Amino acid sequence: MAVKFRTPHRYIRNRISPRDIQGLSTTGSVDDELWSLLSTISDVHDSADEYLKSQGIANASSRRKVLQHIKAYVRHARELYYSGKATLEPVASLYYYYSFMNLAKVALVVSTPKLAGAKLVHGLSARHLSARPINKQTVKVTPEKPLTPKEHSVFNKFYSWYFDSTLPARTFLNTNTLLGYCNSIGYQYGLLKAGEGKSIPAVCANCFDAQAASAWTLIGIRGYERTVQYKKSFCRFLDVYEKVEDITPEDKSIIKDVFGLNAWELHDITFFQNKQLLPANVDTQIGSKLKTLLLKTLGTMFSVNYLDEKADFKLSLPYSWNKQIAMDETIATYIFMYYLAHLVRYQPNIFDAIKDKKSALLIPSFIRFSPNLFLRSITSRLLGRDYVITRL
Repeated sequence: MAVKFRTPHRYIRNRISPRDIQGLSTTGSVDDELWSLLSTISDVHDSADEYLKSQGIANASSRRKVLQHIKAYVRHARELYYSGKATLEPVASLYYYYSFMNLAKVALVVSTPKLAGAKLVHGLSARHLSARPINKQTVKVTPEKPLTPKEHSVFNKFYSWYFDSTLPARTFLNTNTLLGYCNSIGYQYGLLKAGEGKSIPAVCANCFDAQAASAWTLIGIRGYERTVQYKKSFCRFLDVYEKVEDITPEDKSIIKDVFGLNAWELHDITFFQNKQLLPANVDTQIGSKLKTLLLKTLGTMFSVNYLDEKADFKLSLPYSWNKQIAMDETIATYIFMYYLAHLVRYQPNIFDAIKDKKSALLIPSFIRFSPNLFLRSITSRLLGRDYVITRL
């Protein structure tokens, strides 16, 4: 029996994030604003000390040691980032990767203070096989076990900090698949038919029925058919939410009003609603409960949308249907930038010999546009607030 659309008496459009969302605008550079925010935990002693206390570092001596490392990492990351902006591709990738790595180190020493002063190594390796085009190369995640007790893998620990999960041993990641997560080049990636895009936009609203004193979430996923092969990862979501199949013209009119969609946009979106209604008669925290339930069911597939556009959040599909490894734009950007930096440093002749025209077009765009989104993501996670910054 087809599931009918549940008509709300009122609704609230809901941009989803596990943290508070802070909307900001600037007449200057968005990059400058983000680095200014990071300076509050590196360059201003009092605010940095309070920040480290809020992260659970109670010992004053430990805070001083961690802060020394944060200052150095943020300073180096900032200098490398702006050096990348001032350098032509592909050499800029080398600066950007080491900027990313220093920001990752900030996350590691804050979450694990004993790593301050430890030897931190890449945790990734790459070897370009000349017989393969760039879009068929792989990056290997180095397992933690072979490292000595004094060495720690930045990438493995960064991945665990970011996703709260670990990667399987001997993980190899395809470079072209990683590019499919990068929204900054998503249009070009699709236009060139380079592969399957791995990031899916979604809209969300909290809906209320005044008579029944109940509430539910209405979710719209664009291009839902791309998720079918990832049933293992979507099973929790489908246990809680049901696909809406019976939508009348009157229902479509309501949905257009809720999300500000036109007829063409509506055609490409599949809608879901809670199977079970939540009581909302006297519950002032119902919005928070609906959000928490959605975040829990999506797990590592949930991604914050840091850009001021129509999507309320994004779904990041698992790395592959048979290896449903958590992956999203931030982590994919880190890995692919490492790969490019590795080539620049050890095999720079590769760029002159690229025969795959799709890669030749995508790589410069990736280097130019992806660093800003990485910076937005890491700044937001470090500071515990998601910054959606628009330039006036």
